[in-house]
Amino acid sequence: MIDCVSKIAIIFSVIGVICMYFISILSFPPLVPLGEVHIHEGSVVRVRGFVDDIGITRAGNAILTLVNCSDSIKIFVYDAKRSFDLRRGDEVEVEGTVVFRGDYEISTTIERIRRVEESACIVFSVSQIASEPLKFMGRRIRVSGFVCRLYKRVLYLCDNSSGVGMLRVIKQEEKEISVGERVDVEGYLTYDPEGMRYEFIATSFVR
Repeated sequence: MIDCVSKIAIIFSVIGVICMYFISILSFPPLVPLGEVHIHEGSVVRVRGFVDDIGITRAGNAILTLVNCSDSIKIFVYDAKRSFDLRRGDEVEVEGTVVFRGDYEISTTIERIRRVEESACIVFSVSQIASEPLKFMGRRIRVSGFVCRLYKRVLYLCDNSSGVGMLRVIKQEEKEISVGERVDVEGYLTYDPEGMRYEFIATSFVR
């Protein structure tokens, strides 16, 4: 009799675990493209993109701009000053509520932001970026090329020493580099509307 009761208890426990599993799946917020966030006003959604801008308010909240190809969305992060270690170019997945405050944005907390595996280890050529710039917008990547022009805060990378292809790179650190030298640069691609050109913001150089 005791064995029978034990078996029944185990069966019901297993059924309970299975039910909880399916409930968790059904309650998991849907992954929504950035360009379709406005359709889900008032709902909890998940979005994925690259951090293009970070701002901290006086109250300690954060406002992120998330981009993916040509789409973007503002992310309002409550009380982010305690443990905020995101950087521009990080790929993240955000879970939050879609709200309208003059424009559509997502309200969330830092605990509901997950950094996705970084892509800086993938090395691209200048011509790859030039052919599909929107594909790389905001992504943290590594570009390999030859220095074909060099200024104090700006350099231009080319695919080879003869100057084929060209990518404008903004240096954020002082680095001894020579024209004609081959370098790998880690950073992220942005668009300068005033200059009407794409720029690569360098975060580090790899020899």
